[in-house]
Amino acid sequence: MSASDIHQTPATLALPQEISLAGRRVELFERVAESQTSTVFKGREVSGDAPVAVKIFAEAEVAEREGDLLKVLAGQPVAQLLSAGSFNGDRVLLTAWVEGERLSQSMPAVSAEKRREAMLALARSLDALHGAGVLHRDLKPEHVLITEDGEAILTDFSAARHLDAAPGVGADDLTPETAAPEQLAGEAEGVGTDIYGFGVVLFWVVTGQLPKDAAQVTDDPAVTFARECMAPNPADRPQSARALIERLDGLDFAGQAVQAADPFPETVRIRTRQPGVRPEPPAVAALPPRARRKPPYGRIAVFLLFAGGLAALSYMFVWPFYERYYKIDWVIDPTGGGDAITLAEVLDRGGRNLRIRLTSGNHVFAEIADRTVEIAPIEGLDEPPVIVASGESCLELINSVVRIENLMIDGSGGGEGRDCLIANGGALTLAGVRIDDPTGAGFVATGGARVAAEDLQVSGSQAAGVLLQGGVVLEAASLSIEQPRNSGLMLRGGAEASIEGLEIKQAGAAGIAIGGGAVARIQGAQVEATVGSGIDIAEGAVLTLNEARLSGSAGAGIAIYDGGSGALSSVEISSAALTGLFVEDATALQLTDVSIAGNAEHGALLLSLDAGRLDGVSITGNKGAGLVIFPDVTAEIGETDVTGNEGGDVIDGRPPPAPDEPAEEEKEE
Repeated sequence: MSASDIHQTPATLALPQEISLAGRRVELFERVAESQTSTVFKGREVSGDAPVAVKIFAEAEVAEREGDLLKVLAGQPVAQLLSAGSFNGDRVLLTAWVEGERLSQSMPAVSAEKRREAMLALARSLDALHGAGVLHRDLKPEHVLITEDGEAILTDFSAARHLDAAPGVGADDLTPETAAPEQLAGEAEGVGTDIYGFGVVLFWVVTGQLPKDAAQVTDDPAVTFARECMAPNPADRPQSARALIERLDGLDFAGQAVQAADPFPETVRIRTRQPGVRPEPPAVAALPPRARRKPPYGRIAVFLLFAGGLAALSYMFVWPFYERYYKIDWVIDPTGGGDAITLAEVLDRGGRNLRIRLTSGNHVFAEIADRTVEIAPIEGLDEPPVIVASGESCLELINSVVRIENLMIDGSGGGEGRDCLIANGGALTLAGVRIDDPTGAGFVATGGARVAAEDLQVSGSQAAGVLLQGGVVLEAASLSIEQPRNSGLMLRGGAEASIEGLEIKQAGAAGIAIGGGAVARIQGAQVEATVGSGIDIAEGAVLTLNEARLSGSAGAGIAIYDGGSGALSSVEISSAALTGLFVEDATALQLTDVSIAGNAEHGALLLSLDAGRLDGVSITGNKGAGLVIFPDVTAEIGETDVTGNEGGDVIDGRPPPAPDEPAEEEKEE
């Protein structure tokens, strides 16, 4: 019996069975795995006791490719190649046997910590694999062994490729339900392809479900991270396995309690055709005149009816299945020239991963929940598409991973007080987005959402310009907020923000309001003409501000109170209608190279400040006193330049320091 027969009908092979492979005699005694391309047996060499794995391939090309890759991966977390050869005409690989439990056997019905440790081990092994220049391309729990030492051993490299290999032509072994979009589209692949597969496995480990048909899942940091890994655009995924390791370290897996898990689909063989190459049609010789017959019109009619019926059935059943599980790219055209007219249609017909392109004109969006979506204009537009509110919010994102770029969002048609763009959980990337005239806040992020923004503009909002709360993390570059009715930028509820390049003009309250234990780091800011303070820091919040200019506020330039704290460096505060710097019940305030000038009341009014230091501070030309220090201030006052203030320069109400005690010798005299 040949090895091909073994692959086709494995039950016919009686075990134990002894084979000869490149001079080695190996006894096979257990069949452990089968796929379309190979069968794997556990065995041992007759000359030794150590167990080995014997993989018999149906196709020589697959065996040679996997053997070559295993040679490259010597010393890496894979089953180590011992020998290669043939048996009864079929290619065979002999590898070391790895004792361990497949991820599919133990997950996800184990503790949250064990799930996290297993995924950390997988990320480390993936990092090693990529470091050796190899992509796995078919990550799934069946292809991961967890050893007693907690190491993740990767198996089954039938789909693997070198990192620099071109997209495959001919046959490809994939799992369509879990493959990355670029694999299904035949586009260039890279590290992000395996990151996508990692995200699928992580989602399954956390929820017990496959992403494509998952029911509503609990808002969980691990689920959110999995969706980030499965972003349609590889640029929106974590950019390396090392980044996976960093994010998994400390990530909470305790949000789900899973007792059963969906099975992973099998790897299948997909046939592809070389782009641009079409088979030549066969030549058809003309029949001689006497051989010609009357056309069979009746048969043709029956055939056409039959073909039409098949086409109708395909449209009714096959096409919806394709759209739900395989179609990623969608064009929304309100005039009917695309795949859909509205977003609601795409969400109803499409799957979990969507790449949406918008034509010019107005588009009505509503809610995106539990999806991975990219939204951008089609190429070649002179004007960006506009997302408009229609009685509700412009767009609400719930536990989704979304990228929005180069769009305008018009919130003027929203219901009274409706916030325009809302991110509740999940991850959101904004690039080149403008939000105009919302009836509520311009952009609200809550529920632990992770937000990355570049060139975001918000103007004319009837509440805050940007509101971050509920453990949100924002990283932004070039953020502009104009004429909000409330504060320009508000952080509360433990939110964190890191912003490079912030401009706020004509805010109806404070320009920046930070409270509720929030933390903000801002590099390069300009805050002008606010109705309230330029910046409010309160309720245990902390602001690190570097290279900023605040002018023309109707309240204080900067007000720090109620447990607020901060570090201000290279900051100018001028032309405030009240005091330039107001401090009460603050802690650990650090001021370095700060200029306070031309304010309508005092330059700096320190009522109570526990610890901190003022150094390199210049206070000049204020209408009131320059620096007023009350008795409850314990901060150090270092080098300061306080001159030319109309109400006096320094008014220090602290008690003078106690005189030094005389030395012991002086006391005796």
